[in-house]
This record gives sequence, C-alpha cells and structure tokens, in this order.
Amino acid sequence: MNLKRSDVFWDRTNLNNINDNWSTIERLLTDFQIFIDSMKNFSSEPKDGSVTSTKIADKSITNLKLSDQYNAARVLQANEDVTKINREGLYFLSANTSYVGVPDAVNIATFSGILRVSAYSQYHYTQEIHDLNNNGIIYSRVVKNNANTQWKLHLDEEKLKVISNEQTNNKLMYNLNVFEKYSNEVIPDKNIVYANAIQDIRIEGIDKKNTC
Repeated sequence: MNLKRSDVFWDRTNLNNINDNWSTIERLLTDFQIFIDSMKNFSSEPKDGSVTSTKIADKSITNLKLSDQYNAARVLQANEDVTKINREGLYFLSANTSYVGVPDAVNIATFSGILRVSAYSQYHYTQEIHDLNNNGIIYSRVVKNNANTQWKLHLDEEKLKVISNEQTNNKLMYNLNVFEKYSNEVIPDKNIVYANAIQDIRIEGIDKKNTC
C-alpha cells in the first residue's frame, strides 16, 4: 500500500494527504492488533485443561527421534548379529557373506538380500529377509519383548516356477543366439529341447519324419 506524497507547498491538499496517511496507518495498526488478539485465542490452552502445553511437548517428535527411528539404511557387516538389530529400516545382506542370527539357508545359499525391520506394536517388531535373486523366498519373524523367535519361510512355488522358467529361457535364448551366430551346423537337440517356451524364435529346416 502506498501513502500519499506531500508537496512542498503547505496548502489544503497537502494537509488532506497527511490526514489520509495517518488514517491509513491507524487502520493498519488496528487490523494488526486484531490479528494478534485472534492468534492468542487460537493458541491458548482449552479451558477444560484437556490439552496442555506439557502434553503437547510430550507428544512432539524431534528430528533426532525421527532420525533414530526411521533413517536406518546401511550394508550389514560380515558376521554381524541380526538378532540385535531393532531399529526400523532397511539393511543390505551382501552375497558370499555370513551373518549371525539368520536362517542357515541364507548363509549356505550366500545370496544377496534385504533385511527389513518394522514396528509391529509398542513392544514387538518384525524382521523380514527378502532374497534379491529369487523374490519367491521370504523369511520372517516377530520379535516379542526382545525375545528372539524362530524364522519362518514363506515360499511362493508359483512365483519360483515362473522365475525358474524365465532364467531357463534366458539361458536358452543366449545359447541359440551364440550357436546361430558362430556355427553353420544344425542346432543340437539338447539346445532346443525347451525351445517351444521361447518366444520370437523361428527355426527353419527339414522335418526328417516327412522326408522319403
């Protein structure tokens, strides 16, 4: 908002401009005071005392608390004890690395995976291990009152079957492409025994069963 400018001449017009400016300033001050009073009422404690400033402080979440609870994301060290990890977060399990407290199959398989720790209740939390090489396998357990429990294996047979077929088809596709590129001979039967599962491949030749 712009105030009116006074001229060098002291006349009625300048006096009116000065009076208008003061009226504008007083009106702004009045509006500002009304705003301050309304904010006091808005932030004041309820008369019934149901919500006090102390209770609000108790429920406040500081950046330090958020960092402590939710910012855990790191690579686990070799031979690190998984049973002692209770902070919510994601932890990477490296391949060919042994850990303490994980299922035996995890160390034997030496696969890379993700350990996910999440809250289950006030005193319980869950741990899940996801196999990154085979997403049909998940190990999980619920830790109650810091008492370690046994791992449970969740196995999705259908998902494993699909993944296995995809991996087999990829290998067959590679074999066929390499053979066709570097050889003029007929593709051996052992290389095309599962070729019907591979899409976009056309093998042309003579069917010996139909020849004379």
